[in-house]
Amino acid sequence: VAAPMGALRVVSGSGVVAGAVAGFLLLAAGGWGAYGLLWTFFLAGTLATKLGYRRKASAGLAQGNGGRRGVANVAANCIVPVALLLLGLPSIAFVAAFGAALADTLGTEVGGLYGRRAFSPLTLRDLPAGTPGAISWAGTAAGLAGAALVAAAGWGFGLVPTPLVSV
Repeated sequence: VAAPMGALRVVSGSGVVAGAVAGFLLLAAGGWGAYGLLWTFFLAGTLATKLGYRRKASAGLAQGNGGRRGVANVAANCIVPVALLLLGLPSIAFVAAFGAALADTLGTEVGGLYGRRAFSPLTLRDLPAGTPGAISWAGTAAGLAGAALVAAAGWGFGLVPTPLVSV
């Protein structure tokens, strides 16, 4: 599946290789449910990156390389979930890791596009948009929605029992 994503220019060449390795490991260690969760994360994150890309680019807030993900993106978002599965830890930890990754991605992408005011969550002082650690209400809401999407998908794929979905 990684090769067609490269051919469609959704990911870079390094993203093809790293994505194929991550996908193989998730499928081998966690089965089709884990692989389905990877795709939930990938599709939602990719759509958020493409949403308003030109506007984000003109503001200097867009993902580099035309929004195409590479090895660094795969590593940042998949090393922890893959390690959790390979270590045999409970699948809720795996789902939570992807939930955190999608919350971060959507918070950044949607916050950069729709956030009216970036501020420090520690001091509540205004910060320039794109400042590391800055948040916006729009980005925070999108991050929560992303985490909820991954939790629901984790439940749908049989990775999280109903009582633990809210966790």
